[in-house]
Amino acid sequence: MANTYTWSIPQNGLMTVPTQAGQTNVVVFARYEVSGTDGTHTATTEGMARFTYNPGAPFTPFANLTQAEVIGWIQTSKADLVKQTETRLDNMIAQMANPPVIPKPQPNPWPAA
Repeated sequence: MANTYTWSIPQNGLMTVPTQAGQTNVVVFARYEVSGTDGTHTATTEGMARFTYNPGAPFTPFANLTQAEVIGWIQTSKADLVKQTETRLDNMIAQMANPPVIPKPQPNPWPAA
């Protein structure tokens, strides 16, 4: 079964500047969290994306933003971000499902000198 992923923006995860290029409350940073699960094991990672508003581009007023819209910005903000994030989560989940064997010290099987 393939892993499933959930992207979200935590409360207070958007950072704005008062004005930019004639717009108000412009989002310039967004913190995001991504969880992945195989149905048994769950791993989570987080990150930060930076944005620059281009004058003349479509603009959504802050009060009208949706989580889905901001997640879309994040996922397209850097080439391969989604793949890299999901691969990182896949690796974390695989280690949970099959933890590596960690060597541990053992006393010598002969008497101490």
